[in-house]
Amino acid sequence: MVWNKNSRGLIGTIIFHGALVAIMLFFGFRAPFPPPDEEGILVNFGTNDMGGGFVEPQRQQYTPPVVKKEQEEIAPPVVSEPIKEVSDNAKQEAEDLMTQELEEAAAINAQKNKEDAVERKRIEEERQKKAAQDAQRDAINDRMKKSFGGQSDSGNIGSEGVRGGEGNQGVTTGSVDSPDRTMISSTGNGISYSLDGRSVVGDLKKPDYPGQESGKVVVQITVDKDGRVIAAVPGMRGSTTISTKLLEAAKKAALTARFNKVTDPNAAINQKGTITYDFRLTGG
Repeated sequence: MVWNKNSRGLIGTIIFHGALVAIMLFFGFRAPFPPPDEEGILVNFGTNDMGGGFVEPQRQQYTPPVVKKEQEEIAPPVVSEPIKEVSDNAKQEAEDLMTQELEEAAAINAQKNKEDAVERKRIEEERQKKAAQDAQRDAINDRMKKSFGGQSDSGNIGSEGVRGGEGNQGVTTGSVDSPDRTMISSTGNGISYSLDGRSVVGDLKKPDYPGQESGKVVVQITVDKDGRVIAAVPGMRGSTTISTKLLEAAKKAALTARFNKVTDPNAAINQKGTITYDFRLTGG
């Protein structure tokens, strides 16, 4: 390669400018760190160009301007649609629906009343059954205790009668085997009853005559305020037979008896008395 004068000048120029660029990159384009403090002239605070004096006025706190809120948009009034006239079919459907609901409510009330009536009847039957059982038990206990000279449930030793008081009801000239306590009312046909202050409603039913037997059966009855016989115990004192057939026939007939109602609100709920049936054989 021949180095001439132009070639050496070109190479020298490139080297010089390359070195100049390198020096500028490393030293000339770097920012000083930390940066130098800014220099300037401090100007006094003021509000105009015409002030005068030596007392600095108190700086008032800057208050940002009040920006008025945009007026809220007023919602347009709601315009209801005009009420459409109800058609005749719609009216009829509404009336039918109301009628159906009323009928269903009436049916429900009727069913409820029926159930209540059944429940009341059941409770009344249970009460009467219990009263009959209690009366029969008391009568049997009294008979057993009296038979052995014991004390009755009423607390009276040797007390006997249907009036509920103390002592032996009857007269001193009477017989211990007689049911007659001077209050016996005869209805004829061999039937008589004893129930203080009460009268028979209708007739006392004749008992069925079960066979060729005779005798007298005294039935102790328990009567409620309405006059119904709620309990009957046959074979009480004064009876002259122990025939099962006659005792059952007398009890069955006594349960059908009816007496007048009690109007005194202070009277006892139940009252005891007797019905006597005299079974007699008749010639044939």
